[in-house]
Amino acid sequence: MSNFIVNPYSFVIPFAPTDISDLIAWYDASSGVTKDGSDLVSQWDNKEGTSGRDLVQATASDQPTFLTDGGSPSGNPVVDFTGGSLMRIDYLETFDQPYTICSACYFPANDPTQRILFDGGKTGGTPSAVRACFGKEDTDNNWRARTDTNLTFSKTGITGTWGYVVVMFDGASSYVRMNGVSVATGDAGSTAFQPLTAGQFIDGNFEQSWNEPIMHLVLYDKEL
Repeated sequence: MSNFIVNPYSFVIPFAPTDISDLIAWYDASSGVTKDGSDLVSQWDNKEGTSGRDLVQATASDQPTFLTDGGSPSGNPVVDFTGGSLMRIDYLETFDQPYTICSACYFPANDPTQRILFDGGKTGGTPSAVRACFGKEDTDNNWRARTDTNLTFSKTGITGTWGYVVVMFDGASSYVRMNGVSVATGDAGSTAFQPLTAGQFIDGNFEQSWNEPIMHLVLYDKEL
């Protein structure tokens, strides 16, 4: 018998979202960010490669800000949606359930305002159509995921911190995980999704903006 012990954790292969099939889009603040003459972000490229799914914002007053060090424990760049910014795809694609949306981001502090991380993407659309919405409610430590039905839950210790969230939309089998822990399962509705509004409601309601940095946003056309 050999006297050498092999530690398998020394040989972990790095993971990227592209390693999983059915990737719709991947927005990574460390690359693919177009700044409009300053640190205002006019375009955030889709690293999956379909350029029609790039996030764009032509209106300077609605553009988020690129931060080289977003203040996270990793020190990685972020796109900062503070100030009611939003970005959107208007590609007119739709994806039937199930689909999964993941983000590494800063969770907003408790306040009496809804904070929407992502929603549907149809310009001029109404909040009842082609959506997949996630955000903080207007009461402390309460959250929801929604297509045409609310999946609501409470989670303490998340607000005002960096973390990650995974939302899988599949009717009554939908679920939400935050920082690797299951926090909700149930019915989030059954409608298709037309991606994507990042940082705000589908109807662009400034009062319901995420208002915090986003480091990654990843979408899959399947259940993970």
